[in-house]
Amino acid sequence: MARNVVVVLLDKRRESAVTVQELFTKYGCFIRSRLGLHEVNDQCVDDGFIILELSNKDEAVKLQLELNTLTGVSAEVVHISLE
Repeated sequence: MARNVVVVLLDKRRESAVTVQELFTKYGCFIRSRLGLHEVNDQCVDDGFIILELSNKDEAVKLQLELNTLTGVSAEVVHISLE
């Protein structure tokens, strides 16, 4: 069983959230699951961490490349295989 995971770090979450969400919508047919985390104290912190599982390896790489063109966004594809 192999999984294609895209790990996304957002430096300025409030500035990039709309554009990042547009890309997630564009690749929505390939996203199996999504988990978004950000620190919450007395106020909302501006960095965030998102984990996506995609059904297609090629689409995961395309999404990674598009995300990495955005300022304050860093994405990596991780391929996990369990035997």
